[in-house]
Amino acid sequence: MFALIPHKDTLFLLAQLQKKIISSYNMKYTSVNNNDESSVFPNYPLWCFFSKTFQPDFFKDLSSCKIEAPVHNNKELYFPLVFCFKDDTKKLEGKIIFATFNAKKNPVHTSKISLCKQDIQLYSEKFPINTRIFRFAEVVTENNGYKVFNDRWIKIKL
Repeated sequence: MFALIPHKDTLFLLAQLQKKIISSYNMKYTSVNNNDESSVFPNYPLWCFFSKTFQPDFFKDLSSCKIEAPVHNNKELYFPLVFCFKDDTKKLEGKIIFATFNAKKNPVHTSKISLCKQDIQLYSEKFPINTRIFRFAEVVTENNGYKVFNDRWIKIKL
């Protein structure tokens, strides 16, 4: 498995947005006394995982890497990630999952998902984030953690 690991400044910004969106949702739509409510829990690390393998020269023609405004489905909240290449023929997409819905008894209701979308739109002016510096590495899951090896820094030249 491979992972894109954003630069620490980008990670800091994503973590701030993650915290704001999750706390906003949980304050508004989760009740402590009601066991039927669903909560949103943070997901770590804030990396984009890929199951396919990449050749070392894959990123040499990369023209941009953009982190788009958060979106959601019935299971998770994530930041879409889009790689564009200089020849415009290749495009690679991924997602940085930053939160998961945990429904204790009932699945997450569609009305709450749409309300969550309103919370997300409050922070959408910060997007897209053009990230020029990131690490790309092979990753292995081990004992509730991740082991990173064969990593290399990628810097997109303008």
